[in-house]
Amino acid sequence: MILSRIIEHVKQQHWTAIFIDFLIVVIGVFIANQVTTWKEEAGLSKRKAAAIERLHAEGEAVIDYVAGRVQMFAEQNAMREEAMQRLVDDDWTGADTRKMSEAFESIDLAPAAAPPRSVYDELISTGLFAEIGDAKLRDAVADYYAYLLFLQGQIDYVRQGFAAGPEPRDFKGITLSYDRKAFRGQRTTFDFQALSADPQFVGYAITRNADQVAQQQWWTLTLLKAKAMCAEIARYDGRPCQPKSTGQGKEIFGTTDAPGS
Repeated sequence: MILSRIIEHVKQQHWTAIFIDFLIVVIGVFIANQVTTWKEEAGLSKRKAAAIERLHAEGEAVIDYVAGRVQMFAEQNAMREEAMQRLVDDDWTGADTRKMSEAFESIDLAPAAAPPRSVYDELISTGLFAEIGDAKLRDAVADYYAYLLFLQGQIDYVRQGFAAGPEPRDFKGITLSYDRKAFRGQRTTFDFQALSADPQFVGYAITRNADQVAQQQWWTLTLLKAKAMCAEIARYDGRPCQPKSTGQGKEIFGTTDAPGS
């Protein structure tokens, strides 16, 4: 309609009318572009707000997961302190054989680092991560995930050591047997006196125990990074970082046994 009016005015050489019509077209295009821009910005703002909310929830879940790993290693390592001391002293008087068995059963533990990360991965893949929060928040998130990558690399290194070294069944003081009622059908029996008298096993246990202590330290540092990330998200969105728990720490390994237990 505007175009036909402009053509008619050009034919009649109504220059003022032409200028007015042209101005109407320009203003109309400008307003249309502005409306589109406002809609896009509003949509982006909603997506960013939703992303922060989801990232906040994922940050809390990450703390729960990592805290569970820290507690698990702390409990196992604390229990193994007594077992290690008894091993090197060859003193098993009054020992809780089941507790000592569980301590040695966990000596080659190296679970993968797989905390929740679907929201973060989605933000990276869609390019939205660079748009959320502020630089301080993004730095804290990136710092946590960089350390998580380091942690998995260390776990892989520990696993390589496990694969290259002897296995528990290689020692005469350790017997594996089938028991359909046991966890995964396997029962492990430890002859503690025989193990204390085996220098190879003592060296093996010292090395593996050190690996477990190192993993506890790495997971503890990961927890600090996760808490720092969640704190920054909380600072930005004004909601407290409230993980549901501090972790359960208990995991089932093989069913163990010992002479006389």
